[in-house]
Amino acid sequence: MNDVTRLLGIVGDFISKLSEKDVEDLLNRRSRLLVERREGNKRTGTPPKRLTDQEAKEILYHLNLAPTREDGIEILNKDCKTRSRLVALARAADLPVQKRDKVLTIRDRIIEATIGYRLRSRAIRGAETVHE
Repeated sequence: MNDVTRLLGIVGDFISKLSEKDVEDLLNRRSRLLVERREGNKRTGTPPKRLTDQEAKEILYHLNLAPTREDGIEILNKDCKTRSRLVALARAADLPVQKRDKVLTIRDRIIEATIGYRLRSRAIRGAETVHE
């Protein structure tokens, strides 16, 4: 069996599990299919790469230098693509994380602890244009 045949089988299995509305939306171009790369390999059981203490320190350093929350989000999206890496980073920053916390909640908590407090402090002091 060649790769195209295998791929069509995977796509066919996926589409067969969709609701009628989802299929209709795809046909009418109101929806589209996206490919998402997984971290780790479920077939071989290879876990995603864990965040080391040194990596956490470097990420936190870059976050502390980031001028905006958006820049911080870009850093996290690049360096902490999994929930487990975000949790490890939050713990390295001494931030509380609960099992039920969503990825966005953890990300926002990290951003506020590293960038948000600095921006709020500047705004309160009225020194928004001051560079550190």
